[in-house]
Amino acid sequence: MNDYYLFLGKEEGLKNEAVNTVIKKTQKIIPDIQIKKIYANDKKDIAVFINALNEVSLFGEEFLYIVYNTETAGDINLKKIASILKTESDNNRVVIFLSDENRIASTEFDKLFTPDHKKIFYEMFENQKIPFIINEAKKRNLIIDNKASELLLSLIENTTNELRNALDEIRNNMDLSKDRQINKDVILSTLSHSKEENGFTIAYHIARKNKAELLMAVQHFLSESNYILQPLFSSLLFSLLRAESVLINREQGITGERAFTIKSSDGSETTIRSPFEKTAINAFISNYKRKDISRMIKQILETEYLVREYDSTLSETLLTKMFLSLF
Repeated sequence: MNDYYLFLGKEEGLKNEAVNTVIKKTQKIIPDIQIKKIYANDKKDIAVFINALNEVSLFGEEFLYIVYNTETAGDINLKKIASILKTESDNNRVVIFLSDENRIASTEFDKLFTPDHKKIFYEMFENQKIPFIINEAKKRNLIIDNKASELLLSLIENTTNELRNALDEIRNNMDLSKDRQINKDVILSTLSHSKEENGFTIAYHIARKNKAELLMAVQHFLSESNYILQPLFSSLLFSLLRAESVLINREQGITGERAFTIKSSDGSETTIRSPFEKTAINAFISNYKRKDISRMIKQILETEYLVREYDSTLSETLLTKMFLSLF
C-alpha cells in the first residue's frame, strides 16, 4: 500500500482534520503502522527521510510519514522524493506532505498527487466566520448570536482550531443547567484577548466603523508592541492607499475582480488577492467616500509626525485621539 497526500494552505484546523482522517483510514487497513514526523526545514531530517525512502525494510515495517514545511525542502530534494515515490511499489508506505503555502513550486513533485489526494485549505472568508461559530456552538448544544460571534472574532485568531477551542473553553466554564446562551459577559469572563493585532487588523476595524473593537485592538497592539509604532503607521497607510486605489478604479468604471488590480507609482501592476484585504477594502468603500479615505490618510500622517516629535508617553493619547477622529 503506497498512498501520498499533499495538504496545502494556512487553515490549520481543517488541514489537521484531513490528516487525522488519513491516519484513521490507514490504521484500519494497517493497525500497526508507525507514524513518523519529518520537518523539511531541517536538513538532517529531510536527508534521513530521503534515505529511508530509498531503503527496503528487511522486517516488513510499515510507516506513515507526516512531512511538515514541505516547501522548504528545496527543488532538488523534492525531485528526489518524487522520483523515489513514483517508482515505488513494494513497500507499505503512506506519506502526508504539509505546507502553509498554496502551491509547491516543483512541477515534478506536484504531479505525484492525484486530484483527490491534493487539497488547499484556504483561510475562511469573512462571511463564513459567523455561520461557522453558530454551527459549532450548536454542535456543543450552545446558542450564540451574531453580536456575540463578532466579539469572539475580535478576541482570538480567526482559525477553525482557535474558534473551536474557544467554544470548548466557554462550554466548560458555563453552568449548562441554568443557561446555554453565549453572551458578551460569558465571553469576556472566560476568554482573554489573544488575537495578534497589527496595522492591517486595525485597518479592518476602521473599515467596518466598529469603534469598540478598534479601541480594544489598539490597546492590545500597544501592550504587545511595547509602543513601537512605525509598523502600525506603515500598515495603516498601506491599507488605506490600496483601498483608495480600488475606489478610484471603480469610479473609472472598472468593476468586479479587475478593480482589485492597481498600479504602483512605477507603473507596475499588482493584483490584490487576499480574501481578508479584499473584505476590508469592500468595507471601506461601503462605509466611506473617497474624500473620507483621503482625510484619514492625512490624519495618520499628521499623527505619525506628532508621535515622532513628542515624548513617547503621549503616544497612546495621540493614537486614541486619531482613531476616534477617523469616523
